[in-house]
Amino acid sequence: MACRPSRALMAMLPIRRTDPLFRISRGQSLQLWSRRSGKRTRERAVGERARRDHNLSYRMGPRVSLGAGEPVTGIKERGIEVRYKGLVVWLIVGLAVVSVALAFYSSQQEHARRLEEERVVIIRLSGGISEGTSPLFAGGGITPEGVRRQLDTVREDPSIDAVVLRIDSSGGSVAASQEISAMISEFPLPVVVSMGDMAVSGGYYIAAASEGIVAQPGTMTGSIGVILQAMNLDGLYDKLGIEVEVITSGEHKDLMQRRLDEEDRRLLQDLSDEAYDQFVAHVAEGRDMSREEVLDVATGEIFFGSQAYALGLVDRLGGEPEAIELAGERAGLQNPVRYELPPPSPWQRLQWFGIDATHLLRAISQPDELHILNQLDRFLYPRIKY
Repeated sequence: MACRPSRALMAMLPIRRTDPLFRISRGQSLQLWSRRSGKRTRERAVGERARRDHNLSYRMGPRVSLGAGEPVTGIKERGIEVRYKGLVVWLIVGLAVVSVALAFYSSQQEHARRLEEERVVIIRLSGGISEGTSPLFAGGGITPEGVRRQLDTVREDPSIDAVVLRIDSSGGSVAASQEISAMISEFPLPVVVSMGDMAVSGGYYIAAASEGIVAQPGTMTGSIGVILQAMNLDGLYDKLGIEVEVITSGEHKDLMQRRLDEEDRRLLQDLSDEAYDQFVAHVAEGRDMSREEVLDVATGEIFFGSQAYALGLVDRLGGEPEAIELAGERAGLQNPVRYELPPPSPWQRLQWFGIDATHLLRAISQPDELHILNQLDRFLYPRIKY
């Protein structure tokens, strides 16, 4: 008569209680079927001997009872199941190791290939030059922060050997132009400028700091000079019904808050002349020209690229390919390869969008009159531009 096996015996055997593998008698003997002899073998329930015997297998009956009326409908051989699971685990680990090794090898090969290439990166600068920090809604303007970010990316890439700045600008802020020019002068790699449709005034100021300038024959460039704008807002204030009272400490503190007299004009002319002298000195140094040679062309006049080439303001006529060739010569490259920086990541674009959206919402929420006054406030001080 069958009975339930003891817990100790079940713990020693590599089988489950519910498997239809055996039948336990009252004397706790284990009945198994020998696969070789086909005869039933009786072993005492020591457990270890039954586990070591490789000739024995469990009889897989379709439906067997372990006593107390417990039905069992199917089995799995535990040893095979364990070995199968272990094999799957090792297979997954092996595949993971191979994948990591292949990825590492591929990255090393790509890194080696990039180092073997003689890369000349193209950086595009387009729009007005200003100190603004809004990269998304700035309309493609040129700012020191934007240029610094791109140059830092180039500096961190050891596969890049030279830089071509593609400039298309009508000029802008004096201080911003000088700051960008200083970045180019101090950059460790050779920098060559390729002019687009227009690179005048501040655009040429930036280009003069490079190791070479390439322009198309029809490119508009030059305009070496300074412009200062002063606005008289008295009529607009009267129209808006605004009465302005000014209290100053300092004779000329309200210089841009009233109509200009002769003394005011002289002071502003001095500012313009000082900025002009800085422009001339910068071009003379960057183009290896004498001050007198620069003064001959620093009349604010715009030149075509062909005229600028004849005047010594550019080095070659052509487009990006010629600029890449010139950059390769400056860097001592045998076979320069054109390369462009990857676009900003989605996370960077999201950050920029968040900053610009805040400014946009603030501007929308303002009354029209206050928005006009805020914009006009930008013109209350001299606007000196290259």
